[in-house]
Amino acid sequence: MFNSDDIMNVGSKNSLYVLLMLSGAYLNAEVSLGDSGALALGLDTKVESTSNATLSSAETSDTIFSALPSVKFRSDAGAVSIDAFVGVELLRYDRLDNNDSENFKSGVTVVFPDEMAGENYSLVLNAGFNQNTSATSALQQVTETEDLSLSALGTYYISEYVSLRSGVTYLNSESKTAGFADLETYEVPFAVYYKYDETLNLGLGYRYRNTEVSEVTPAANSDDHAVFFAIEDLLSPLVQYEINVGYQYREFDSQSNFDDEGAAFAQAMLTWFIADRSRLLASIGNDYGTSAANQSSETFFTELTLQHEYDERLSAAIGMRYEEVDYEQAVGSRSDDELAFYVSGDYQLVEDRWLLRGRLSYADHSSDAVTAQYDVIHASIACILVF
Repeated sequence: MFNSDDIMNVGSKNSLYVLLMLSGAYLNAEVSLGDSGALALGLDTKVESTSNATLSSAETSDTIFSALPSVKFRSDAGAVSIDAFVGVELLRYDRLDNNDSENFKSGVTVVFPDEMAGENYSLVLNAGFNQNTSATSALQQVTETEDLSLSALGTYYISEYVSLRSGVTYLNSESKTAGFADLETYEVPFAVYYKYDETLNLGLGYRYRNTEVSEVTPAANSDDHAVFFAIEDLLSPLVQYEINVGYQYREFDSQSNFDDEGAAFAQAMLTWFIADRSRLLASIGNDYGTSAANQSSETFFTELTLQHEYDERLSAAIGMRYEEVDYEQAVGSRSDDELAFYVSGDYQLVEDRWLLRGRLSYADHSSDAVTAQYDVIHASIACILVF
């Protein structure tokens, strides 16, 4: 079980000492590239202590240290803005050191146009290739993946009142851990919105998603369809919300032995500005998914978070999340639910340059599968530098 001493213990590597020394070495070394943009160096370091590193009934505690040095590029000159980075994450486990790894990280976001100036369209492009080492409740162990993600999402304004939103997202997740499958998913959303007045948008949409599972038979390959009605309140001074409500249907390949299924489709987000420096965030939704263990899942979740800014430097948040997940497997099924609580805080030592972040959470995870019954306490402290 959880040992509170682990929060400050990172073994013989003296990792926390190294983190603090690197934090003290702050230098403003951004390199301007003229009209093309600017380059900067980044260093994200984190020490984590967890009572359950594998998210399973084994409940193996561990202390994890990570460091991500990176090169960042930013350009907001002209009509296009670009944010990009590339780096290598060094990940070290104190006890489960067979999971030690060096993971390549990258990402780029392109926004066009950078600022609306009479254009009747907008487009956001995202791409990234990332190696990941982490545990999930679905797989109940630490696994390694290589993920390629691409997306292009845009809005076209037909008139002052009518707009179209569409695009495509793609994810290829290749498992590097024996016994798990590769996943390939692409998704195409489409919606028509009508501007009812200055504060309200009404929409009607459809989303198609295809998922292919490799290396296993029978595979949980599926085509997902969702139709929904949307409503957005964009300009309310105190409350902003976005609600999508409809119906979704998951259709599996005829060669698989998974059952087709349908369910209500709901995604809702609400932001309530309680005071100048406080806001309440609420979300609720359900959706289908597929795991690297060749599981089809239906997830329902709800989350509530209270955020408060004490001043320009210090902010904090406290929240809770409840989640129900029903898994269908090639043989048998499984049903999980989890209740989690968390508190976090950010302190900016230097604005946009040097951030300290801490988080403490507790989750109680129950299941009709014995191996997925557990609880977990997790604590972390991170230092984020741009120099």
